[in-house]
Amino acid sequence: MQSGDLKSRVTFQQKGLTRWENVAQRWARVVYLRGDEAVIAGRLAGRNTVVISVRADQDTKAVQTAWRIKGQSGTVFDIRSIIPSEDGAWIDFTCETGVPT
Repeated sequence: MQSGDLKSRVTFQQKGLTRWENVAQRWARVVYLRGDEAVIAGRLAGRNTVVISVRADQDTKAVQTAWRIKGQSGTVFDIRSIIPSEDGAWIDFTCETGVPT
């Protein structure tokens, strides 16, 4: 991946006592992998799997799966897994949208 691939601004958020707290903002590459549907509480809801890639640094290495990522447009991405690149320069966050937190 190259720096030019980072076209979306995302915010990493950690759950505080009463609300989600902004921890860090980074430029990222956001790639939607696939969509599927699930029945949640008796209604049909769309769900998308997304990979969000950012440069690895002190803040992004501290992110945990209990956190979430918020996109520029307000879309909330629930973090499901965190995968560092082999060279340690990048981190891929596998996320889902459309799922209640």
